[in-house]
Amino acid sequence: MSQHLYLLRHGNSPMGEGLPDKERILSDLGRQNVSEMGGRLTVKGIKPDMILCSTAQRTKMTAQLLMEAMGLSADSICYDDRIYNASLEALVYLARETEEDISTLLVIGHNPGLSELVHFGDGESYCKEQGFYGLTTASFAYLELSVPWSQFDAGTARVVEILSPR
Repeated sequence: MSQHLYLLRHGNSPMGEGLPDKERILSDLGRQNVSEMGGRLTVKGIKPDMILCSTAQRTKMTAQLLMEAMGLSADSICYDDRIYNASLEALVYLARETEEDISTLLVIGHNPGLSELVHFGDGESYCKEQGFYGLTTASFAYLELSVPWSQFDAGTARVVEILSPR
């Protein structure tokens, strides 16, 4: 059974506003982009077995809007503080600890970690060919692993698709 790693960067969130970073909320554009992305993912038949989400307010809002747009149950989501501004190493570790019976995992989080994970998993071949530099807000990346979760390492995945808001 192949493993499918989906990555979604949170929707647009204005900087500042006097709030601590972790409390920032989505802008109207961010809400719109996330809902649209949820619709696009539904049309493509993407349905994660499990969702890991940062505990930042903007990622929680992103998860809620995405689940509504995709008709997903709240049972499939786990909020994990380790995803908040996680490094590449932390995200790799989280992927490696995924249970083997989970075939599709969605991580909702932040840059630069998510973009670095795309480069890491792909070994940068797709990234160089396509000129991929990073996930913009509300962008989605789909990586297919060639190994079990526990063996995820540099170059053990291929980028199937990257979608950005229209």
